[in-house]
Amino acid sequence: MLAEPVHPPLRAVGAALLDGTGQPLRLRGVNWYGAESPDFVVGGLHCQPLARIVQRIVELGANCVRLPFSIQLVLDNPPVCGAVVAANPEFAGQPALAVFDGTIAALTAAGLAVILDNHTSAADWCCAEGDTNAVWHTLRYPEPVWIECWRRLARRYRDNPRVIAVDLRNEPRSPARWVSRDPRRSWRDAAERAGAAVLAENPRVLVVVEGSDFASDLRGARSTPVRLPWGERLVYSVHDYPWFHGRSPSARAMRERWDRRWGALADTPVIVGEFGIDTAAWNGKGAGLAERWLRTFIEYLDERGISWIYWPLNGTMSSAAPHHGRQFGAREPFGLLDARWEAPANEALVEWLFGRTPSRC
Repeated sequence: MLAEPVHPPLRAVGAALLDGTGQPLRLRGVNWYGAESPDFVVGGLHCQPLARIVQRIVELGANCVRLPFSIQLVLDNPPVCGAVVAANPEFAGQPALAVFDGTIAALTAAGLAVILDNHTSAADWCCAEGDTNAVWHTLRYPEPVWIECWRRLARRYRDNPRVIAVDLRNEPRSPARWVSRDPRRSWRDAAERAGAAVLAENPRVLVVVEGSDFASDLRGARSTPVRLPWGERLVYSVHDYPWFHGRSPSARAMRERWDRRWGALADTPVIVGEFGIDTAAWNGKGAGLAERWLRTFIEYLDERGISWIYWPLNGTMSSAAPHHGRQFGAREPFGLLDARWEAPANEALVEWLFGRTPSRC
């Protein structure tokens, strides 16, 4: 499948993303997790060469990749364990940032765009109620450290135009609020500070600001939008999953929720940074909540030309998975690739997602 090509740099004009030629662009991509975990590298390098996985992404029909990372990776830059890069022995013992560099270089050389995503502070799994990643700061990694991390990455990749965007923080949630009198909880204000720091280093990159409540709610952006010192740089992002909608919602109820929470923003682009289902739940017949939700969701996005990034590419789990009762190397239920990272886990689902003619904004 051929993806819509990305010609950087991108601009946010009204509700549309425009590419470097001034044409509307729709991103359709995948999340490739692992670098935010205690592995400190993207998943799959234990069983496939990096170049082969990148080729699989291209073959899916994606045009961009969202890469989660932890602040710990950037600041500590630990050596990589050989077991998690067994199929790429040249990476064993290398600093984690060197492997991250190599991953980004391989993706962008293949024509893919990259969105950097600060997923966690300490290297760990995300996300749950009460974990240490609900806000953008911890005792070990306070806000100035988070912002300095972003400054470093903005400088590091500013000469690679295919690193098109920075997703400042994954899924802000309680005690964070869109706006609060307490600066430790006011996400909009923190995003403005971090976004300004990033743009001071690279004014061509897009700044992605997720909604509150696990990135599901952008209502606050209508009355108190994010303001950045450079124009045409701001993009909002939301996440959505079947369990956000209760046990058996109607298509109308789901659409009304999206309209109410984020679908009606007209002056700033919105992209979907995460969504996904257990790939075994898709049989193409419309049975079951997961498939009904996914069909309704993609139809909603297609009607509006909204960009999306599926969670995840990964065929297997990272080393943080034991927190959720699964071991490193176990099959990733939502993953688009199989456990050997060789082929689609559900070819019909991949064809349905990426084989559609993309509508433009």
